[in-house]
Parts: sequence; structure tokens; C-alpha cells
Amino acid sequence: MEAVGAAASIIAIIELAGKLTKLFARYIGDIKNAESDQLALHDRILATAKLAEEVDKLIHGPDKDKLGSLGELEKALAECQNIFQNLQQKLKPRGKARVGRFFVHLKWPLDKIEIERVVENLKKLEDTIHSALKIDSLKVILAIDNKVDKIVAAIKPISGLSIVEAAVFGSFADQHEPKCLENTREQLLKDFETWTNTQRSDTKPVFWLSGAAGTGKSTICRTVATLLQAKGTLAASFFFKRGGGDRGNASKFVTTIAAGLSAHWPDLIPHIESAIKRDPGISTKALRDQFECFIFKPLSSISGGIGGGGCASVIVIDALDECDSDDDVRLLVNLFGKLADLKDVDIRVFVTSRPETPIRVGFKKIDGSYEGLVLHDIEQKIIQHDIKIFFEKQFEKIVEEHDEILTAGWPGQNTIQQLVDFSSPLFIVASTICLLVNSSHFGPKEQLEKILEYQSKTHTSKLARIYLPVFDQLLAEKDEDQKILIVESVRHLLGTILVSKSSVSRQDISQLLDIPEDNLLVRLQGFHSVLNIPKDATEAIRPYHLSFQEFLLDPQTEKATPFYIGAERANRNLTISCLSLLDKTLKRDICGISLACDPDMWVYKAREEVLGCTSPAARYACRFWIEHAIECTQLHGDDVQIHQFLEKHLLHWLELLSLIDEIFMRRSLLERIVRLYRMVPCIDFSTIDNDKEYLLCVSKSGTLWMFSLGEMDEPPLKFEVGPGCIVFATQLEYGRDTFIIVGTDDGEIRILDRRSDKVIDILHGDGNSKCSRAVRSRNLKNSAAYGRWLASASNLAHSIKIWSFPAKGFNGAYEPPALAHTIKVPSECFTYISFHNEDYDECRLIAASKNALLRVWRIDHNRERLVAVVQRDSGPASPLCSQFCCHENQITDLTCFSYSGSQVVMAIGNNIEYLDDVSKVSKGESTVRRIGQHTSKIRGITVSWVNGSYLTLSGGTDKYLKLWNLSDGLPEANYPIGDQHSVVSVKSVGRRLIGMNLVASLSSSGRVDLWDLEAVSSAVRDIQTIYARDDFRLIRSN
Repeated sequence: MEAVGAAASIIAIIELAGKLTKLFARYIGDIKNAESDQLALHDRILATAKLAEEVDKLIHGPDKDKLGSLGELEKALAECQNIFQNLQQKLKPRGKARVGRFFVHLKWPLDKIEIERVVENLKKLEDTIHSALKIDSLKVILAIDNKVDKIVAAIKPISGLSIVEAAVFGSFADQHEPKCLENTREQLLKDFETWTNTQRSDTKPVFWLSGAAGTGKSTICRTVATLLQAKGTLAASFFFKRGGGDRGNASKFVTTIAAGLSAHWPDLIPHIESAIKRDPGISTKALRDQFECFIFKPLSSISGGIGGGGCASVIVIDALDECDSDDDVRLLVNLFGKLADLKDVDIRVFVTSRPETPIRVGFKKIDGSYEGLVLHDIEQKIIQHDIKIFFEKQFEKIVEEHDEILTAGWPGQNTIQQLVDFSSPLFIVASTICLLVNSSHFGPKEQLEKILEYQSKTHTSKLARIYLPVFDQLLAEKDEDQKILIVESVRHLLGTILVSKSSVSRQDISQLLDIPEDNLLVRLQGFHSVLNIPKDATEAIRPYHLSFQEFLLDPQTEKATPFYIGAERANRNLTISCLSLLDKTLKRDICGISLACDPDMWVYKAREEVLGCTSPAARYACRFWIEHAIECTQLHGDDVQIHQFLEKHLLHWLELLSLIDEIFMRRSLLERIVRLYRMVPCIDFSTIDNDKEYLLCVSKSGTLWMFSLGEMDEPPLKFEVGPGCIVFATQLEYGRDTFIIVGTDDGEIRILDRRSDKVIDILHGDGNSKCSRAVRSRNLKNSAAYGRWLASASNLAHSIKIWSFPAKGFNGAYEPPALAHTIKVPSECFTYISFHNEDYDECRLIAASKNALLRVWRIDHNRERLVAVVQRDSGPASPLCSQFCCHENQITDLTCFSYSGSQVVMAIGNNIEYLDDVSKVSKGESTVRRIGQHTSKIRGITVSWVNGSYLTLSGGTDKYLKLWNLSDGLPEANYPIGDQHSVVSVKSVGRRLIGMNLVASLSSSGRVDLWDLEAVSSAVRDIQTIYARDDFRLIRSN
């Protein structure tokens, strides 16, 4: 039906609304001064005009032919126009105006009853228009969803045939994805239509549309599917999507296509059912076998032929390059070519993809069976024409949304042409520019100016010039500390979204990252131009285009922006997040099903219950944490977290995994676990000297003693490490080499080779403090080593030097560590420094000062970043310190623990304090609470995982060891030291080889005691006094 009458009424309504508004101003002045009935009439006029504008967009839009209620709309709009015209006549000024103090006022001509009648009539007409539009919308939705409904209905009788509904064209997940605008891609669509209408004998069964990233392949594919669906010739579809769960692989590709074909041709259903009866496990067999049983043989078996008469049925496949297996991609292309062997069925395949090597190789093998079209080879003039239309349409919408600051025709043809030249041939660049302009908090004009500025930066890639403004606006007008916090939070958040193995929602991310949903929304505000962020918290957040993911994961991006993520770091962070969530979720019999029920029904009942007792985020973590762990090429520092998780939750994890993904359990789990065990040193015992655990002690004479915990009756190993007061020692395994690292109180670090037992290198710090009191302190720890990182803190230069070993180990000969950073901290004296590894290339450095100030840095090879500062009560300055740098309460010891290493327990003066998350200090989301006290100074503290909870053992000058439960802060027990001397140090020893959770304590007499924290009964057991020397220092365990 023509929309001329409706369009004329809409134009008249909009014009009359403007005139009526001006007349209101003449009668009332400021609308704020209007009476309630006048205000109601004014608002109703504006609402009607706004509704008319929305109808105008529909009747001139791409779906105008689907408006079946146009006659009803036209009638209602005409009545609205008549009401507006009558109002205009009544409001025309008549007679003399009344002159007020400042304004000239006209006498209001309408009484209250008349106004109410007009408002009521307009409201009824608006309801009529809304009802008509709702009917049309419902028809459109039903038409779009009809194909999916038919597929689901068709496969209901086919048990054992699982599909990926989100991969089917017209699914709810992709309902808002764009299609080609009118008057664009005209020649390409004509070529496609010619291909479908040509007789089978005169054409080829496969049409391959290829193009570089961002050239608009998926938009074209959705347009093609829409055209086929309208003609009733869309046989089946599968839209691949990397990171979209089953949409990102070919495991359910054949079954989804078979379901689509059975809905298109119901005669196929008996043949598919017969295939399943012959082999119930066929859905999990190889792709070629599935293709034969579900597609090729059923199509070959249909008598009389289908799809003839010059009207071919088409299978549509989008983004084949986003299938995660190159072997599967090559095989699928080969199988497409096999459809040419079907004699009586005219079935064809339309495929889009990037021209990547596996796909090109696959099509080369079926040469002669496909037609190809390369998007980026289309004439530049045609591409620019289409992109220009896109810009013009999008800027029209932007002007409408910002009509208070923009005028028609903005930003002008010259600017549009400039943007066309910059964008061509990438439609994704044009699309992202428009999203950026419309969603920026700077306003459309200012944001467009910024984008145009970036075009002159020729040293960066085209995608970088588009995506960098997104990140730069996040840091605008922020100080350095704020920038650091923003960068860290954004990298963690975007890393979770971009490397996830299936789509994750805002609700999922909130649980995985332990961030409230409201805070998460705030962090996502700047990314609406590059991420699809639904209002529904349960819907998936995903990038508008794969190029955004590729940009942030590309190592070259690190040179352009600090927001570079890196797949290694992102997977590592997500692994730890998954383990942390599972630690809170998993438990025995998670579904709460009684074992008394029928054993044959237990699994089925449990699978029904598991959806109610676990969140989608927990199920994601259960299924994919091991995948993210394997994506990390190295797991330095993560082995302890993984080991603790498996030790505590292995059976709980396997129980939940068996309920949510039985196929993965059967086919892939063992292979994943083997790969993981090869990566995690604390499980793989093949590394040098990793069959023994040692306790390290040093004497004042410079001798290092190593006690084997598995052979405690054997004499200790002894190494001469040189003169000086040793404050730190550890055994470091690096590649195939094993070293002993020791640090002295003057900041010197010595490296001993275990093979020769000789010092092979010495690293020099910047010297110790001027404060003699600090030098004599037995708790000074100003050196640290972990993984490939070494550090030395100087109380003389107020600095921390950081070294790192070579990235790839040694090639037969020792290579000295290189100085990576020197951190200057003015006027600070350090009492304690420690490392905690973030990942292979990044670590966390924690330093405590004598005024009870705790600082945390993130360290990588390019920079160091201060990420947290925690000030505790240091008490008054000590009168014994001539430099006034020492305080009564100092941080004398601390321990990082938990899966992510973000929880900290500190000994400060007489108190034990617990910091729940050091990574959230800067955001104000962490808390510090006191766990307990000793009656005098605490000298040592450690944390151990015992029987399902974290226990803290502390010791001090009150000659007692005290055990505390971190969950409730209550003391478990007190243990007097056997020789009635002060406790000088407490260290966790380990348990993975000797089967005990041991802690070592050192008293001021030089006595070293081992304590078994897992002893049943109420008492921790002092199992052995290892050795006693009056000049011993307990350093740490290995």
C-alpha cells in the first residue's frame, strides 16, 4: 500500500506542532508557568509529534513493505492532523492583549473541559497508532523467528540431534545485526541472484565470498539470507563466531545444518532418524561421517528430486574463518564440493570468510566446483559509493538524536568525503566512526574532530587510528595515578571479554571478576562504540567486530597504547578468576540429591538440578578454566593456585563437569589434563632436584644449610655463600638450571650454581640504611627473588633495583640478569620486600617501610606501575633511631596467599592484620582488619591451607606461637616454644612431597622446630627439632 497519505499527514503534524508550541509561548510565556491542564495539552502535542516522526522512519525504512496496517495508520494520523488544525484556529490571537509588568499576555481561549477532551482524543489516537505498529512488529518478529521455530519443531522428533540455535539465521542472538542499506551492494546482490536463478547444469554449487577483515562480509551474508528467506529458498544456515561457544567450532555444524534441511524438506526426517538408530553415537563421530549420515545420504535418498525448476535452495555459511580448527575448515570446504555429486537435488552453498590459508587451500582442492568473489577487489569507486551512502544515513540519524546542537546537513559533504577516503575499503572503519561519534561523552562535534586528527597519524595502522580514540578519551583530564588505575581495570575487564571461550554476560563478568554489576556498568560506559552491551544483564557482551579483539591482542599494539592486553596475560588472569569463583561454589553433592534415589535416575535428576544450583558464570569457570590455563605458554607462579584447587576440589569439579558437559568429559578431558600437568612444575616432578623439599637456614659465618624434609635424619647440605649478614635465601629453578640466590643486609645479591656450589655472579644494590638500628634488625629483608625476577632495596639511596633473567632461559651458558628498573622512593627506609608473580612477563613487588607503609608495584619489562598504597598505624618514632626513620610499629613480616596472591597477612608491632584484596586498594574496595594480637612484638607470620580454610601461625618475643583462623579471626591455639626463647621467624615449609603441611619456627637460641598443622586433635604437633645453633637464621623453605 502506498504511504503518500500517511507521509503528508506526518509532515503536517510536525509543522503544526512547531506552530502550536510558539502559540503557547505567546499566551503563557515560559511553559514552566503554565497551569496543569495547559501543560498536559502541551506535552500531549509534543508526544503525538514525536510518535509521528517514528512512524515516518518506518514507512520510509527498509521494512516499509512489511507494514500491513498502513490504512489504519493513515486514518489515525489524519485525525491527529485535524485536531492540530482545529487547535491552531482556536489559539490564533484575537482581540487586544493584556500588558503585564514585563510581558504581553494573550487571553487563553480554551476552558479546562475542552482541553481535557482534546488530550483524551489525542491519547486514544496515539494508542490506535501504537496498536497498529505492535501488530506489524509482531508479524515481522514471527516471520523472522519462523525459520528457527520450524527447525526446532522439526528436530523434536529426532532425538540425539543437537543444534546451535544461536548460529541459525534469524536467531534471537543476532536479531539486531545490520543488513545492507538500500542502494548499496547492488551489483554484488545481482550477481548472487543470477547465481541462484541459473540452471544447476550451467553454474557451480558453491559461491565463495571472501574479503579482508571489516569489508562487510557478514552484513552481506545476512542480507543474502534475508532475500532467500523471503523467497522460501533458505535451506539451512550456520553463522560461525569465534569465542561464541559452539558457534566457534564445527562440533555441531553438521547436526545444525541437518536440522535446517529437515525443516526445509520434512521428507528428510525419516532418513536422519534411521541414521541415528543405526548408530546412536553418530553425532559425536568425525565430521565426514556425520556429513555422510545426516546430509549426503538423506539428500541422495529422496525420490523424485527437490529444488528444481530454476529455483535452487541454498545453505548459507558465514565467517568460516572463525571456526577454531584449520583441519575442520579444510574438510568442510571439501564436503561442500561433494554436494555437486547429488544428481536429483539442486542444493547450493553460499560461504563467506577471510581469504586465510586453510580456506584457500581447501577451495583449491575443489577448483571447478565454486565461484569466487573477492570483496576488496571490487572497483574502488563502487565501494566508496556504498560507504558514502552509509555515512549519509548514519549522520542523518545522529543529527536527529542531537538536533539541539546539530543542524541538517552536518557535518557536510567535504567532511563525509574525507571520511569515505579514510574508511575505504573497510566498512567496519565507517561503522566504528559513526558509533564513536554518536556515543562519546565529548559530543558529536568534538569527537569527530578528534577522529579527523588521528587520520594524520600515518605511523599507526588504520584500525589503530579508529580504536585509539576510544581509549584516549578514557584518560582525558586524568592525573597519573588515575590513569594507572583505569588502565589496569580496563585491561582486566576487556581481557575477560575478548579471550573468553564462549560469550559472557555482564552478570557472568561481575561474578568472575568479583565486581558489583553497578561498578561494571560504569567501567563499560566508554565502550559502547566498540562493544555491544545489552541492557539485559544476562545477555552476552561482545565486540561489534573481530578486529577490535585482534587490535588489543596484537603485540604491535603495545607500542601504541598502554591498554594492550596480550593473550598470555588475559588467559592467566581469567584462569585465576575461574578458580577463585569455583573455590566459592564447589562442594560435595552440589545438586543436593539424595543417594537413596534410583541410581539409574541420579544423573538425569542431577542434570535438571544443576541449572538451578549453579550460576552461568560458575558453569563457564568449570568448563573452561583448564582451557585458559593451557593457553598460557608458561605458568610461573600459578602452579600453587592450580595445585591447591585440584587438591581441594578435584572430585567436586569432575562431578559438576560431568553434569554440564558429558561429551568433553569423554573425549577431551584426559588430553587437557595431560597437557596441564606438563606445564605445571608442582605436579610434574621431572625438573632438576624437584624430588626433594628443603628448609634453608643461614649462620652468621656465611654458611647456608639446606635440610631435606623428606630425609630429616640425613645431615644437611652446606654451602659457603661468603661473608656478611644473610637476610634472604632461596633456591631458584630456571629452565634446566638450579641456582641458590642469597641477599645480604647491604643489598648485595649472590648467585650460586648448584652444580659447582660456587658463587658465579654478584649483583650490587645501592647500599644499606644510615640507621645502625636497622642493620642489627634480624627481621630486615631487603632482597627478593621469584621466577626470573630479582630485587634489592636500598635504605641509603631510597631505591629498589630490579633485575630479570633472559626471557627464554640459557643456551648452555649462564647469562647474568639485566637491570630492568630502578624505583626511587624519596625518604623511605625499607624493612621488607617480596615478589609475587602475576605471569611469565609480569610480577607484583610489595615493599614495606619502617613507618608501616605498604606499597605495591606491577612490574614488567617496559615499566613499573605503583598500583596500591596502604598506610597502617606505625606509632611514634623510635627514640633509639638517630635518623628518626624507625617507628615503634613496623611491618616485620607479611605473606601473600589465595589463588591470585591478592590477600595479605601482615605482622605490625604486636598485631596481625589481614588485607582482603591488595588489587582493589586503589579503588577503595578492599578492607583491612585486625586478626589478633601477641603480648609483645611479632617477628614471624605465615599462612597455610589446612582442612578447607586458611590458618595463620605467628610467633614473637612473647615466646609463643599462635594459630588463628582467617575466616573468623578467632584463635585456634597457643604453643609455648620449648626452650623458652623468643620466636625470631616462622615459615611455611610445604606438603606436596612429604604428605604433611609443615611450618618451621626459629627461636632466638637458634633452635629450629617443625610443626605439623594437619595433626588431628586440638594440638598442632611439634614433630621434630631439626637443628640448633645459636647463630642460625631461618630464611625460607624451598
